[in-house]
Amino acid sequence: MAEIIMAVSIMAAIILGVISLDRVQTVVYEVDPLNPDKEIIARCAGVIKRGGLVAFPTETVYGLGASALNHEAVSKVFEAKARPKGNPLIIHVSNLRQVDSVVTHVSPLAEALMKTFWPGPLTLLFPKSDSVLDVVTAGLTNVAVRMPDHPVSQALIEACGVPLVAPSANLSGRPSPTRARDVLADLDGKVDIILDGGPTHIGVESTVLDVSRESPVILRPGAIGREEIEAALESSGFPGPVLVDGNGPGSSFGPDAEAQAPGANYKHYVPEARLYLAAGTPVEQRQKIIFHALKLAFSGTKVAVLASEENFSFYRPLEDMARGLLHVFILGSRDSLSLVATRLYSAIRRAEEAGARVILSETFGLEGIGLAIANRLEYASRGKKLPGDLSVTPLNLLMICTGNTCRSPMAEGIFKESWKEAGEPYPIQVSSAGVSTVPGMPASQEAVEAVRRMGVDISRHLSAPVSKESLEAADLIIAMTRAHKQMLLARYPESGHKVVTLSEVWPETGGDVIDPYGKSQEEYDKTAELLEKSLRGLAKLLSGQ
Repeated sequence: MAEIIMAVSIMAAIILGVISLDRVQTVVYEVDPLNPDKEIIARCAGVIKRGGLVAFPTETVYGLGASALNHEAVSKVFEAKARPKGNPLIIHVSNLRQVDSVVTHVSPLAEALMKTFWPGPLTLLFPKSDSVLDVVTAGLTNVAVRMPDHPVSQALIEACGVPLVAPSANLSGRPSPTRARDVLADLDGKVDIILDGGPTHIGVESTVLDVSRESPVILRPGAIGREEIEAALESSGFPGPVLVDGNGPGSSFGPDAEAQAPGANYKHYVPEARLYLAAGTPVEQRQKIIFHALKLAFSGTKVAVLASEENFSFYRPLEDMARGLLHVFILGSRDSLSLVATRLYSAIRRAEEAGARVILSETFGLEGIGLAIANRLEYASRGKKLPGDLSVTPLNLLMICTGNTCRSPMAEGIFKESWKEAGEPYPIQVSSAGVSTVPGMPASQEAVEAVRRMGVDISRHLSAPVSKESLEAADLIIAMTRAHKQMLLARYPESGHKVVTLSEVWPETGGDVIDPYGKSQEEYDKTAELLEKSLRGLAKLLSGQ
């Protein structure tokens, strides 16, 4: 009876789609990227010849390989990726004989490009031959072809003896995979074999170039920049401009356009997290990112930052300040955009693995591979930019001590002055309160005198008690001691994620800020000096300087 019940349950699950009869046991083989095992390659080629799917590394990203001549196998590629049928595929070849089998004509200009860039990350559009399946080209008259420059992909295609289709080995809409583990995360149970040849070294897809027009047109920016293509053509006797299709930074199509080239699909690179781009100079970018990252993190939203190497040191202290709500990933130097490209997709995936709901990314120049980086970031963000005007909603800081007559009003006044000196790149509102105070009390005379010598006036300060409302309004709550922090956490746990001590946001404080109340003017002066040193540092950090 138990067996009958189990059989009925399984059958019901299959009917409801909970269990798929098409699910396969995905096998992962590690191979030497420079000298792949011939036996493993032969095994993979056998799978492809039988209509199966094999994911493998190329120099750009991991591809999902199937025989380009097998309609059923190509259909499996679309199914495994959940890829729209209107998005054409690139045919990958290992030799020129395979090119001749899928195209009707190769122009002298195309020959010059093939001679210069093949094998390599350049895809060319040719008039297709009758042997090319319509499902491969989405019914278009041209076929996209490239010869990858990776020992594993070359060995696999050669062993198969036929051209392969090989779109990026990810679920459609996800960032392209640059590591085998990314492929497994997306396609486990949907492909027969994954060849793990380590991380790919370029990191973004090939450049797609239409050479059928009067002037060559880049349909999808990629690893080879426009400048390189123009230089190669000029040296081969084909001077003239190479155009970039579309209106955005290398963008070929708007959100509702039908793809005319493989991968030129607006949703192709969109992560699950919301991604926003920072525009402007490197300084302006980091100031925008610091502001928004802190606003988000201290509201309880997990946020990730994709940073240039030059700006990383400005963001790194914010990670400690936000305590798990902010993660920073280095893309690379602005002087080495090839490294930025290599790390881009991986960084987006790592950000999502860290739980980020929002990703804030710097932007880079458009020279060379920078055009491809800009193109992918534009797609990933759906064009969303961080607001240029940061004055709409200020960052609210709340300083906390015991009676709100000594330390916290001094901290409030010193930070306000320090922020002015930092140039006030965005608005910050600062206030203070006490956990045990009588409302309306003035700052102590010693505190007034201690900060007056620094050019800070707190003579009109009146004490205020901590309240639920003041804590809710604050983005960042800075307590003078650990005891103050623990008191706030106990009374107002709902605001706990944004309560820190001054030494936590500026470690050089060295611990608790000791209460000078009832002590000599000299002790007040020492406290003020400690606060000035710490808060000037914090202001500099928050200003991105």
